[in-house]
Amino acid sequence: MCRAFCSFYAVFLLAFVSMCIGTIIALSPNAPFSHIHAYTQLQLYAKSMYEMHILCIKSFDVARCQDIVFSPQAHYHIQGHITPFGDSVLLLDVSAQVRNPITSLQQSVIHRHILIKK
Repeated sequence: MCRAFCSFYAVFLLAFVSMCIGTIIALSPNAPFSHIHAYTQLQLYAKSMYEMHILCIKSFDVARCQDIVFSPQAHYHIQGHITPFGDSVLLLDVSAQVRNPITSLQQSVIHRHILIKK
């Protein structure tokens, strides 16, 4: 009888300690700075994707520039997609995602731009 209770409490204590360690790591002093850094990087990569689409449209046709995907660093994934509306209006969707290495949370930035051909 005592062994069963000891085993139960040992498993309970192990689960409690592992949850506490996970919470301590997620709430570490570096976690907010990693979120700020990842968000800033995602904003910069989204702006770069927007500029790449503009240059691609100026150099080539819309069909060739419809989908652009790149991964500049590990864990970063940036993609852009153009949807034409009529002859002179284009809808550009830019999304960027990264998995934060400290907290393991997925962060993303999504931008939608309306482009008008002149």
